[in-house]
Amino acid sequence: MFNKITFLLCCCFFLASCFSKNESEIEIDFSADSTKIIFKGIGEANLYQLQQRLANDSLNAGLVNVVDLVEDHLGSEKMVAGKIIVDGGVVYFIPERPFEKGHSYWITTVLNASFATKQDILKSDVGHSVKPQEKILKR
Repeated sequence: MFNKITFLLCCCFFLASCFSKNESEIEIDFSADSTKIIFKGIGEANLYQLQQRLANDSLNAGLVNVVDLVEDHLGSEKMVAGKIIVDGGVVYFIPERPFEKGHSYWITTVLNASFATKQDILKSDVGHSVKPQEKILKR
């Protein structure tokens, strides 16, 4: 009887921890004046690692990708160059040129990314590569 109760309690704690509101989704949005992109909700361990390695340009190139979705006359999309700054618990992407009004921007980041979510693990759908987070913002 004791083993069944212990097993049931362990299952309840496991399920509660799996479905608790501790997701790795981060908030991606423009700043109030639309001069930079703000990333909020990044875990403390990730922020610490980012601050330690922020000077490494090769690492920064893959962290945040911003693409201007307005096609030019050649039909190609433009990558937006910029730099990443960490201030407190927030990460900022500041473009070299200002964001243009009326354009849509596709933001892809591996900040807080993982190989699978909790639901993917429960479904046995774990991938072989990191799943980036994406969002399209319109200025």
